[in-house]
Amino acid sequence: MSDSQLKIKAESMDLELSGDPDYVEDAYEAMRSVVMERFYQTLVKRESAVADVRSNADEKMDPKGTDPHFQIDGLLQQVAAGRELIKARLQLVVCTDMYHRVAALSRNDFRKSIFGELFDPEILSKIYLSEEAGAQLKDQIEFGHTLWRELTKAGKAVVHGDSS
Repeated sequence: MSDSQLKIKAESMDLELSGDPDYVEDAYEAMRSVVMERFYQTLVKRESAVADVRSNADEKMDPKGTDPHFQIDGLLQQVAAGRELIKARLQLVVCTDMYHRVAALSRNDFRKSIFGELFDPEILSKIYLSEEAGAQLKDQIEFGHTLWRELTKAGKAVVHGDSS
């Protein structure tokens, strides 16, 4: 079996994982929240620097420096809104052999579904369903739009041309 490698560079953090694919995937999953926070810090720092440069240039032409694309307050509001959206929704993951399709489901919609009396949506963050179960439940639960797809090991093998 070949080794997997993952390298991440973010504000105050350089991360490199290598080894057995299962180890790399498990280690990344365990550290994902820390990595996302570091990426957020990197984004804030870079956007702040760009805003400073843009503001200095704009002050010569526009003393208010009002270009909304480079205002850190607007960026922070977008990030906060994204975090609130994630808190307000469950991730519904439909698993196929090749990929996992991640969609957002509002907690209120989950409460109104056939599962609302069985499970408390406030303590759930993700629900994993097989492809077959997902197809059977489509009439019962609004799956929402696909946010992203995550390749499985089989999917990665196909993408990378690994026939083993």
